[in-house]
Amino acid sequence: SYQLLAAGDSMGKLHILELPRNLRRPILNEKEIMQSFCERELERVQYVGSTLKTFKNIADDSNKLLDLGDKGVDQDLQDEQQQSMLELIEKSEQEYLKLEKE
Repeated sequence: SYQLLAAGDSMGKLHILELPRNLRRPILNEKEIMQSFCERELERVQYVGSTLKTFKNIADDSNKLLDLGDKGVDQDLQDEQQQSMLELIEKSEQEYLKLEKE
């Protein structure tokens, strides 16, 4: 026995497709597996969005430091701020790797 799927496209054409057996019968725990996948993807998208904001802030801060450096600001202060930015980048990378393992 087989099942057919009728689908129309934007041009008004009707397509009749035969569904393979593996698409007709769910696998064991398929709903839970897909729910978990969607949740992980949502977390990943949110993480990437927040990381992009963080890196934009870091880039803005770096540009400010460069401007201040041209004006003779204390080198130790610049080094300290640069180190804190590098630590933030490393922390973000570790959080992402942790998220990928889940």
